[in-house]
Amino acid sequence: MSESPSHRNPALTIMLAILGVAIIAFLVALIRYINLSSTTPAGLTVNTGTLAASPSPSSTISAISTPSLTPRPSWTPPPSPTITVTITITPTTTRTVIPSLTPARILTQNSRYTLNEWGLAEASEMIELLAAQADTEGASQWYSVLGYAYQEALLRFPQAYQAGQWHWQLARSLIQAGDPQALAVYAQLIHEALVSGQARPEDLPAWFQRQETELTLSTQSLPAKTGELERMLIQLSGMGNAFLWLIETPSDIQVLPLLDNFDPVNDPRAAFMLADLTGDGSSELIIYPTHMPGQTQYPSPWIFDLTQTPPVPLPMQYRLPVELGIESINQAGLLSNAAGGFDLQLRARVFPACPVDISRQYHWNGSQIEQSDVEYLVRPDPALLAWCAVIVEHATNVWTAADTIAITEPLMPVWPPAVDAENRAYPDDELDAWRYRLGIQYALTGRAAEATQILQAIVDTPASAQSEWIEPAREFLVAHQSPEDLYRACQAAPGCNLRQATQELVHSSGLTDPSLALEYLRTHGVSTRAAGYFDFDGDGADERWVSILPVPQGQLEFWLLTSVPSGVQAVFVQVFEVNQPQPRLHDPTESPPVVQLELGRGFILERDALTGLSGVRFVDVEYARPTIIRDQLDQAIRDLFGGADSDQILADLLEIGASARFAGDCNAFNICARYYYTLGLVYELSGAERLATDTYLIVWRVYPTSPYALMARLKLYLIPATPTPTLTPTNPPTPYPLPGVSPSPFAYPYPYP
Repeated sequence: MSESPSHRNPALTIMLAILGVAIIAFLVALIRYINLSSTTPAGLTVNTGTLAASPSPSSTISAISTPSLTPRPSWTPPPSPTITVTITITPTTTRTVIPSLTPARILTQNSRYTLNEWGLAEASEMIELLAAQADTEGASQWYSVLGYAYQEALLRFPQAYQAGQWHWQLARSLIQAGDPQALAVYAQLIHEALVSGQARPEDLPAWFQRQETELTLSTQSLPAKTGELERMLIQLSGMGNAFLWLIETPSDIQVLPLLDNFDPVNDPRAAFMLADLTGDGSSELIIYPTHMPGQTQYPSPWIFDLTQTPPVPLPMQYRLPVELGIESINQAGLLSNAAGGFDLQLRARVFPACPVDISRQYHWNGSQIEQSDVEYLVRPDPALLAWCAVIVEHATNVWTAADTIAITEPLMPVWPPAVDAENRAYPDDELDAWRYRLGIQYALTGRAAEATQILQAIVDTPASAQSEWIEPAREFLVAHQSPEDLYRACQAAPGCNLRQATQELVHSSGLTDPSLALEYLRTHGVSTRAAGYFDFDGDGADERWVSILPVPQGQLEFWLLTSVPSGVQAVFVQVFEVNQPQPRLHDPTESPPVVQLELGRGFILERDALTGLSGVRFVDVEYARPTIIRDQLDQAIRDLFGGADSDQILADLLEIGASARFAGDCNAFNICARYYYTLGLVYELSGAERLATDTYLIVWRVYPTSPYALMARLKLYLIPATPTPTLTPTNPPTPYPLPGVSPSPFAYPYPYP
């Protein structure tokens, strides 16, 4: 039975009325609060600018350890209310995080300078500045100093988050500087990655590419020996080539530098192959250049014995370098030998328009690799036959006469083509031109009968009745009646190489005494200006030298007359300017001796191990003085960055500076700035701030153009001057024990730039 409305509880009605009034009052209060909050009082300015957080300065980066949490029973949190975070801005001290160079105008008072606070940011900025300058200059000196900066940063902040990147950048800068230590750095990085588990041997290419974008790493797994887990050849390509050797055992991993052929300028390329050249059942590693931009000599392979750890090069018979005068593309292959084994054949191809293959064989004789003479083979494309004239002309000027014959003879049956390289018709006597060229080459190699035959054919049966080569051929035949007539006949013959004529004249004389050979030259048309004796190869016996004037008003040529198994050999060395050359040894203690006729360049007299013939190899040389000081400084720097005791390094540096050799060697080897910066760095690391400041000032004052001066300026802070009403005399600064530095604050250290 339902309840009547008249019987409802009156208290409920009253409570609902009170609740309604309370809700209305709350809404009114809320609206007033919102209006008041949105109103800005008169005279109050609201700053709506963006606030930038300032990093807290720190000289070192400390590792933050994460505490281990004890597991606790899981729980489900209740719904969280929305939290509004109020940020309280705290004023911070403004400091220069990134160092700036001190003013370029250096003051005379050392006391106005102190050391900059040096932290991770400052070290990074120094590296950035040097890297930008090195890329701008493109000079190896700047990359060398950049490498120095990387090593300093790694020494001071080994745990920095940039340290890993610095190691990679250090390796790259060393490549740019031409420092062979680059390969050792890469070997260390690869070794650490394998040991730490960052990469496995098979993953090295992908891992390396993530770290280094300018080089490519490739691997070649090789059969492992007993007790080995992995045996691998690693090749680094880009900016040249380098090879490393990896051996993994259950207890160790070795990554060993094998061959460094880095060259960021020319970027030579190389390939490798495995072959058993020694017949011992184990393959040798053969590395050979495939392309060498800027290199014009016949390439040489590197052959390694893999039975030893690390692999060692097999001994190789020395042959005189073969100058091609043109770049080549190279290939390697194997040839079967008489003993049932294999020989290596290395083929260099030049001039693709009319390809010429220059090849040499390499044979193991039981004790060393023997090298054969080079062989020349022309492979013309019939459609491009006209271009062969270019390579024949090159051979005539650069190669020996015998080499020129080797590529000219095969072309004679098909010469001339219809048109030349410019699509122009050849003259009617073009065949005579080539026959004449070949005849001269025969004469220059002592093949007089063949020379006479082909030149007489031009006279008797010319390609054209109006051939312009009839008269030159007839004149040469008249002038060249015997071998001793060769030089005079060559002087009047167009296209005849007088240097080759000089060499053949001496060779055909049959003489064994260089002095008699000199008189023979003079007797048979060679104009000489001066002559003398000098021991060029350091064997205790003097060789004969002579200066020759090939043509009037021409350049003087310096020649050697040396004793060889076949008699006497005439060796052309170089042209020079003075009438009386004065050969001298670059350094009497050097072996083999380097002989100089001019500053900065010398040559070495060498002997071919197979033929006994002589040749010269040119080298760049510096001023001849002992390198003791330079070597000691280099060792001290290696010790410093290797973590050696700083006190001992300081003692070594001060001893170097106190040496009587220091003043001269400092400038001679351009190591002054490097020395003083290193000394300042050691002082700085030792806490001797005043000594460090004064030493860095030496670098800046005396060697302002050196890259080390830039580094020194970054280390210095100029103390702002405090104005004073009167000039107050100050006491002179306390003298400090700096090598070669006078106690006077205005005296500069020796040596001066």
